[in-house]
Amino acid sequence: ANIDQALSILIRKELTHPDPRYQRLGIVGATTVIRLLADSNECSRGTPSGAGASSIIPALSPVASQKIDELIKLLRIASSNQLTSARHMYEELSFCFANAQIQSEIANKIR
Repeated sequence: ANIDQALSILIRKELTHPDPRYQRLGIVGATTVIRLLADSNECSRGTPSGAGASSIIPALSPVASQKIDELIKLLRIASSNQLTSARHMYEELSFCFANAQIQSEIANKIR
């Protein structure tokens, strides 16, 4: 819990820093945490939507969903002030989408 709080504080500080270099680090950190939360053990398995194991869709736990919501809000606030920060945010998120590392549930929250 202490590491989780320390990481959250560090990401928040980097995202709100006026220097774009630190904001870039915060954006990379936030998108990495979002990706890890989506892939972590906090994600429970959903119900199968059809036949076969490949149709099982992972569902986010309420804790992971809340943390992801907070990070997305921070990313939006940080990227709303500077065009370069917005570009970096969308670049990192598009990388996660391209590699299928973000679930559709999270993608809908980002929109």
